[in-house]
Amino acid sequence: MSTSSYIQITVDNEASRFLRDEFGAVKFRQTLRRGMERGMLKVHGQIPEYPPPRAMTQVGRSSKLWSKGARRVAGKSSRWWASSYRRTGTLGRSITTRVEDAGDGVKGVIGTNVSVKTESSGYAQYVIGDPQAWMHQGRWWQLVKEVEKHSDDVVNAINEELDAAINRG
Repeated sequence: MSTSSYIQITVDNEASRFLRDEFGAVKFRQTLRRGMERGMLKVHGQIPEYPPPRAMTQVGRSSKLWSKGARRVAGKSSRWWASSYRRTGTLGRSITTRVEDAGDGVKGVIGTNVSVKTESSGYAQYVIGDPQAWMHQGRWWQLVKEVEKHSDDVVNAINEELDAAINRG
């Protein structure tokens, strides 16, 4: 993933060691995986929508927009410009989640699944990564901040799965 964020939650206390010993390593990891998958899907569902397209901007020849491919808006004076970029929705469709085994536990990953080698994918890091390109700052959310904001959803889902496994015996 070219732009990704990992949720790292360490559960290593007396209770988790007891559960690992009681369930066995395989059942314990399966329980953690179910919780992580539920939590990651919830985090993925909280990723914001695209911000609205930029409005027309009045610029001078010395502005960044002038030199960055802006185009003149028909029917406006030569000082009104708008971005010439056409939105494709590729970035939004490319955000994925996965859960991997990691030692005795699991790891949740959320990020873009576009490769840096494809023609349009290299921009994800500049739009939703850290640091963002100047034209996206303050308009687009950052993936790592969104994941951090909703990481409690993952903790809660894991705890619910562990509680359910304890109650099932």
